[in-house]
Amino acid sequence: MKHYALIACYDKKTEDTFKELWKYLYDNEISDYGFSKSNMRPHITIADYCDIDEIEIVTDLKKYYSEIPAISISFNQVATFIGSTTIYFAPTMSEELTDFHKNYHQNFEKFNSDECKYYLPGVWVPHNTIASRLTNESINFIFEYCRENYNVIEAKIQSISLIEVIANDEGVIVDSKQICEIELESKKF
Repeated sequence: MKHYALIACYDKKTEDTFKELWKYLYDNEISDYGFSKSNMRPHITIADYCDIDEIEIVTDLKKYYSEIPAISISFNQVATFIGSTTIYFAPTMSEELTDFHKNYHQNFEKFNSDECKYYLPGVWVPHNTIASRLTNESINFIFEYCRENYNVIEAKIQSISLIEVIANDEGVIVDSKQICEIELESKKF
């Protein structure tokens, strides 16, 4: 069974900001999250699927996103999921971001039969993971480090990428392979 994700990718400045944080955490032996997969890229997951028709969804994605504009977002929170050892930056839930997500799911509803419930409208928590599988000490360190070293991160969702997600026998994601990437229509910010 193949697993897929549709991810929202950022402008270069934002992508570099997150990659620099991943590198700092890696260099200081706090987390290898950003380097644990060869094709790792900062992103917000929009949807995930199992065993979809790649040709059909890629064709539909290219058609749908040919006129969808890039959108501005602001990351203003560092958070964790309850009971989790994952730290992430969360964007403000603006109307533009909510509509971007909701409109995707309305237009691609035919693919939603096996999607994870966490990415559906109404329950979606958009986030960019910073680190995972952390100790309590590492969680506290990252919160403090981010609080002291980051302000609001102004970003732009500049492209959408469909990836195949590759997991090991325990279900841990070990790599990904890009199927396609679609640049969103540029607009002045």
